[in-house]
Amino acid sequence: MPGFFEGLKRLVNGEPVYKENDQNKGWADQEGREKDFARQTPDTPQNEQHQAQQSAKSKNSVVKGNSSTFPVVVVKRTRTQLSGNNQNVYCSIINRFSEPVELEDVHLAGSSRRLGGYLRAGEEREWLCYSGPRSKQESDKVATLDYKVEETGDYFQSIYDVEYQFEQADQTYSVEELHWRSPIRDI
Repeated sequence: MPGFFEGLKRLVNGEPVYKENDQNKGWADQEGREKDFARQTPDTPQNEQHQAQQSAKSKNSVVKGNSSTFPVVVVKRTRTQLSGNNQNVYCSIINRFSEPVELEDVHLAGSSRRLGGYLRAGEEREWLCYSGPRSKQESDKVATLDYKVEETGDYFQSIYDVEYQFEQADQTYSVEELHWRSPIRDI
């Protein structure tokens, strides 16, 4: 096995740090004894721990602190119906996660609405997310959707920029679209 400086020299020269003719090819335990990690028996504690980690990982693919593993549940489309000075905003929500989720609340146009429904993996459904008066100004430009993973009970939130449409007839604003702002938040 090469020493530290020999290994560094090989690395700088673009050569492999461990070569075929090196003693024990770099696979040694802390006492310097050769150890073949590929030939460990299934009953070794390290292998059992690795198998437990793999099964936990396959069961729940969410890794705390790594937003790229968080379940993605987002508003895909928005449809607004106007009725006098009021508006009903319907959102088509899709679950892009591999497990079912429960939709909790949506915060839109200054109010909160409890959704309380479920989406299976890959499922898309339309929900009434706001019903109320149209605004005289574009004040609430951020919306959120809270949901939880059924199996683990972990809560997450997707955030949106709200785009309004100005209604010339009565000088009010109606919700036109929600634009998803990545990443998903763990709450």
